[in-house]
Amino acid sequence: MEAALFPLGSWLPDVYAAAPEPGAAVISSAATGVASILLYRMVLADALVGRVVAVLASLGVVVSVAHMYKESDLGRVVAYSSMFSSNAVLLAFSSKNSLAVSTALVYYLAHSLSKTSAFILAGGLRRDFGHSSVQDLRGVAYGWGAMKLNLALSLLGVLGVPPLVSFWGDFYIAAGLLEFSPTLGVLFLLTLIALVPVILSVLFMLVSGTGEPRRAPSTSVYLAVSTALNVLAVALFSLYSWLLPYAFTG
Repeated sequence: MEAALFPLGSWLPDVYAAAPEPGAAVISSAATGVASILLYRMVLADALVGRVVAVLASLGVVVSVAHMYKESDLGRVVAYSSMFSSNAVLLAFSSKNSLAVSTALVYYLAHSLSKTSAFILAGGLRRDFGHSSVQDLRGVAYGWGAMKLNLALSLLGVLGVPPLVSFWGDFYIAAGLLEFSPTLGVLFLLTLIALVPVILSVLFMLVSGTGEPRRAPSTSVYLAVSTALNVLAVALFSLYSWLLPYAFTG
């Protein structure tokens, strides 16, 4: 359940929405990742269990993206992106493809940086403006350069585009899955493509607008933490191959 394998991870969005920002960040980045590693080490050596996990994780990535289209709350959108990344890691592990497995931890590290940053920003905006609905926060970053840049880097990191290290995770997991099973590989690629409109629409609503910019000086701490995480995500882009020896080798 802690690994967020579908359908056992349905509790995640509700917990993330209610938890303080540090708690949501720890659960999304550390707890589910450790559980996924334990699942890999303990039970995925069994071929039947591996096939079951592959089917459930495949459903998990599809359902997570579908829910993101339905959500209007920024925190819950990020929560479902966390559920997506957890199931993507389990899908890579269940394939036992050396390329997918060896990059799964790089993928999880990369997405943890971006989604933690996004959770922190969503929590800061909720505290300062009293809500985290994307519609109510429309244009919140208009004329607010630091917030606009960090929202863009965080959400694009969740999406997995260069120059953020999450790009390599998406790319190599997709390549490994295509090698293992063209069906699973194509499914994963389609879910990545489906992520593009929902993430870009949320980002556009938050950073575009007219009229007076909306600012809240008390978010400086959130912005500082977010900036540090995003700088690390960008810095690791050219160093991803250095991370591979510390990941699994299948």
